[in-house]
Amino acid sequence: MAPLRTDLRRAHRTASCQYGLITADQARACGLSRTDVRRLLEARRWRSAFALPGVYSVRPFPTAPRAPLLPLFRHALAAQLALGPSAVASGTTAARLWGLQGPHDLQGRGHPLHFTIPRAPGIASPEHIRTNTWNLAKREVTVRHGLRITTPERTLRDAVLQSDRDSAVALMDSATHMGLVRADRLPALATANAGRPGCRRSRPWWPLSDGRAENPLQTRIRLACADAGVPPDELQRPLPLPDRSTTYASLWWNRGPVAVEAPSSPLTRADCTRHKAILDTHPEVHLLRFSRRDLPDLDEVVKLIADALR
Repeated sequence: MAPLRTDLRRAHRTASCQYGLITADQARACGLSRTDVRRLLEARRWRSAFALPGVYSVRPFPTAPRAPLLPLFRHALAAQLALGPSAVASGTTAARLWGLQGPHDLQGRGHPLHFTIPRAPGIASPEHIRTNTWNLAKREVTVRHGLRITTPERTLRDAVLQSDRDSAVALMDSATHMGLVRADRLPALATANAGRPGCRRSRPWWPLSDGRAENPLQTRIRLACADAGVPPDELQRPLPLPDRSTTYASLWWNRGPVAVEAPSSPLTRADCTRHKAILDTHPEVHLLRFSRRDLPDLDEVVKLIADALR
């Protein structure tokens, strides 16, 4: 490729503020012609971003191991640039961008991106983008890391309508546990959804939330046990240890008594040492531990808990 006569620095500065992305209109505003853009694409110095028309990636954009949401923000911003300045990331996509956890892998690939736009698009959206025309008040929209996104309360309202019961309650638990939404605001959010598709189906789910749940696994076990008639008596039950420290049972039943641990992290040697300390200090306790691997077979999890209660 022959050297471009056009200075690319303005275009690259624009892209550097947008996760390495730039639109065709922005490129022209930076002094690049359509021929310049075509030559950059042909030379693979620029690439089409996420198969979105008129949105380009100007350089390889590295991912950071400590920023797992970075690729998601980049993908969402590319979609927002394609949809226009009024597009707002919403629903389950906004939930993912706020870091809310659901029982399913909300951070995984394959989930379409959801955006709210003022009016229906004139052309079909790409397969990986879903649009809606929900009414959003100005106070329900904010900017997070350069991306227009619904506020946590509005995000929760929308995501619950797009989810099944267990996913919805896990999102509520996550939002309140993280402090993004106050627990005493949940009834008002349920009321605000009145008249929307899915509001009747989801209305009974809101009272099931408990922000003491630290992860979706704890939420799912709690709901499954409640469905089976053996709801836990307490969440995050403190258990004093001989070294004067305190550990906590994720779920607790007075009968038994039974303590369940359901962490999001793998078992470590320190966990085994702590388990021994728990059993040495509280020999009457039936201690059970479950991991994400147990999610596909919650019936067996409930059976093990029920057996320990006898």
